[in-house]
Parts: sequence; C-alpha cells; structure tokens
Amino acid sequence: MKLTFNLTDIDNFDKKEYTSAITNYFNSKNVSHTWRSYYFNKHYGYRRMFAYMVKQFDNKNIVELGTDIGGGTLALSYNQTNNVYTYDNVIKHSRSLFDISTIENVTPYVLTSEGTKTAMGNVLEKADHANRVLTSDVIFFDVDPHSGEHEDEMFYYLNENNYKGIVLWDDTNGQLKKWFSDKCKEISEKYPNIRVYDLLKYSWIEGTALMCFGDQEIILN
Repeated sequence: MKLTFNLTDIDNFDKKEYTSAITNYFNSKNVSHTWRSYYFNKHYGYRRMFAYMVKQFDNKNIVELGTDIGGGTLALSYNQTNNVYTYDNVIKHSRSLFDISTIENVTPYVLTSEGTKTAMGNVLEKADHANRVLTSDVIFFDVDPHSGEHEDEMFYYLNENNYKGIVLWDDTNGQLKKWFSDKCKEISEKYPNIRVYDLLKYSWIEGTALMCFGDQEIILN
C-alpha cells in the first residue's frame, strides 16, 4: 500500500469534493443538525484526512477500535469499496442521532467487558474479532481513556502476532503525547521493522500518528 499526505491536496479535496459530498449524504439520511455540527467540529481535521486517505486504496479491510458516536467511522467509510469494522464497549447516547449501522460498508460491534481484563480484552480474547484485527489493512485506535495502557496492550499484541498493516493512533499530540514520545524512542531502539509518521500537520490539534508494521510506502509532503 502506498499513501501520500499533502496538506494542499487535502484542502482541495475538502473544498472541491468532501464537504459537499458529506453534506449531501447528511441530507439524504435526514441527519440531525446536532450531529452535523458535531461532525464539523474540532475533530474535522482528522476526519477529512481519513476520507482523503481511504480514497487512495480499494477493497481493503479497516478496523476502528473506539467507535464513540461514529465521526471517525463515517470518514473511514468514505470509499465504499473498503469494509469498515468498528468496535466499542458501550453505546453512546448521542449515537442515536445518527445510526452508523445504516452505512453500507460498515459493520459495528458493541462488546461487553464481562470476564475480561480491559476493554481491549473484548476484542483480543475472541478469536473471530482478534483474527479480523490481525488481518486488517488499517487500524484506527481511539479507545478511552487515553492513558497509554490500552495503546500498549494493542501495540505489543500486534507486534507479537506479526501484524503487517498500518495503525493510526489518535491524540498523539494531546493526552498521548508522552506515550507517543516514549514509544517512538522504544521503537527506534527495539523495533527496526516498525516505521512511525507524525501526521499532526495534516490532522488536528490533538494529533494523529501512523505506524507501519509492514512494507507500506508513506509519503509526507
């Protein structure tokens, strides 16, 4: 997989295509003004970047860990040739304003935390879900709370199980800033097979980072 991130191209994509396309989609689904305002709020920087990114590949499997109320899900599903599987451990109240299960290429899962160590255990301890994670082409990781505990659990799990896709981590310039800095140092010392790209310039103030666990080509310009 080859991915290019260019701020001018993302701006043009947004102005010439994405804003109008997503607005037309909201109109067709009678999406509430509350949810529309939510979608175009401070998080919009990474949402439009995700939509721009997924247009660059077809027929891939994307896993989102941490659905929240579905803003990232909607952006990740923009290229309908790809399949998006999104996981959360609760149903957010605001999600009722827009049902992500109505998106044609999205499959949502709500998992309980009963009998598991952490919220991640719901995914990693179930063979079918764990296999989907490990065979996915792209993972977007946005699990609350952003303490580094869930992030470490996923990072080591992927590395130990020879994952070959890419992972996008949310809030790497915000709540996870120290975790991200420490992880970059650890990777440089112990994991020469993993490459790290800071996408702060292209996403939003809280930051997004990308890690390649395989032989993907990432171009930042």
